Amino acid sequence: LKSITVEKYPEYKNSWKVFARSTKMSFLIMMIATWEVWDAYTNWLFDILYDVYPKLNIDDDPYQERVIGFMSERLINLFLTHNKIKTAYLPVAIFDKS
Repeated sequence: LKSITVEKYPEYKNSWKVFARSTKMSFLIMMIATWEVWDAYTNWLFDILYDVYPKLNIDDDPYQERVIGFMSERLINLFLTHNKIKTAYLPVAIFDKS
C-alpha cells in the first residue's frame, strides 16, 4: 500500500512518515466534506486501491476479506494529514440489533 501510494503520488512520501508517528487515527471511513475535497479524496483513493487489489492474496477468511476497507481507513487519515484538512472528531453511535 505504501509503496504504491508513494510511487503514484511521490509528494506523499514525507506524509507517510508523519502519519506513521501519529497517535490519532479515524476509523469507519466517514467524512463530511465539500464536494471538491470528497471528489479529490475518492479519485486519489480508488486510483491507489485499483493498483493494490490485484497484488493481494486474500484467503477465504471473511475477516481478511475486509482488507480493502482497512486500507481505506488508513488512507483517509493519510489524505487528511497530507492535505492539512481541518478535521473535527465527533462521537459515532453504533446500534447493535442483538
